[in-house]
Amino acid sequence: MARILRRTASGMEGVSLIRATRDAALAQVLREAAGESRDVPLGEDRLVRAAAAIVEVPPVHAMLTVQDITALRNAERARSELVANVSHELRTPITAARALAETLEAGVDEPDRREQFHARLTRELERLGEIVERLLRLSRLESRAEDFDVQVVAAADLARAAVTRTAPVAERAGLRVEVHEDVPEIGRAHV
Repeated sequence: MARILRRTASGMEGVSLIRATRDAALAQVLREAAGESRDVPLGEDRLVRAAAAIVEVPPVHAMLTVQDITALRNAERARSELVANVSHELRTPITAARALAETLEAGVDEPDRREQFHARLTRELERLGEIVERLLRLSRLESRAEDFDVQVVAAADLARAAVTRTAPVAERAGLRVEVHEDVPEIGRAHV
C-alpha cells in the first residue's frame, strides 16, 4: 500500500486510514465495506481498484485491498486509440478502392485509363494488405517477439503517398490536393 500511495510504510502504521492514505475516497470504500471493488483516482495521473470487506478477526474488523490499475487503464486507452486509428487508416484505401471499382464498373472507354484505374485499384488492395501486415507486426512487437525500429522519413514523401492514395476520391469530389515540399523530416516507428 505504501508503494502504491508513494509513502513510507512506517508513516502509515498505527494511524487511522485517512491519516495513512490521505485519501477520502479510499476511506469511504473502507467505511462502506461492501465487498465490491471500485475504481478510485489517486491524484490526476493514477487509478487504483479498491475493495473492502468486514472480516471480524480481532483485532482486525475490516480489510481494504488496493490494486494499482494505472498501467492497465493506460493500456486500455492506448488500445482504444489504436483501434480508432486503424479504423481510420483502413477507411482510406477501402474508400479509394471502392471509388476505383465503381469507376471501372461504370466503364472506362480508353484502354490506357482503364489500365491506370486497374493499377491504382491493385495498389489500394496491396495497401490494405500492408496495413494488416503492420498490425500483425505490431502484435509481435507488443509480445516482444520482434524489436522496435525508428526511422527518419521525409514528411513530404508521406504526404505525396497519401495524396496519391486518395486521388480517386478527391477527383470524384472535384477536389485538388497539393503537397508543399517545405516540411521537415520526422521520426517514425517502422512497424
